[in-house]
Amino acid sequence: TGTWTAADCRYAATAPAGATAISAADFGPARLQTTSWLELTATLRTSGVGGVIFDEYEPGRFKFAALDAAGQRVLIGHVDDNRWVVDASAARMFAAGSDQVLVVTLKGSTVSVQVNGTFVLSHAFSAAVVDGRTGVLSRAGTTSVDSFRARTNDPAFTGVPWVSIGDAT
Repeated sequence: TGTWTAADCRYAATAPAGATAISAADFGPARLQTTSWLELTATLRTSGVGGVIFDEYEPGRFKFAALDAAGQRVLIGHVDDNRWVVDASAARMFAAGSDQVLVVTLKGSTVSVQVNGTFVLSHAFSAAVVDGRTGVLSRAGTTSVDSFRARTNDPAFTGVPWVSIGDAT
């Protein structure tokens, strides 16, 4: 949702007023097994709220971990019928518009978040968090993503070769 563009080796969106721009990734299997773990790593910068989505089943229903530049905090929450809910937050100072490395680790019903290599926050939901789509988000400002990586132990990827691209040019 929203308009995403690729330029200068970055992927960016400015969210429409009161809305969230989302770009979901497709890695192959429709859903990971609920017993798998999933680690999402995004290097991003935001002037508003930017981060990753996970456990998306349909547009307007997903969970997220994000950086809130204006509030200087890290957020974990969910969106249901396009209603934005922050389930947990923690203060975290960072410079708006500078790259931050956000690592979101998902296992069972729990979510743990690190920013620039330091643990910041965790939260437990009432259901598994790895079996929906993942991707990136921008809300209340512009977010640009330099890199996005997903790692998992899901059996669907056992023995699958992988490719890494360091420079899109």
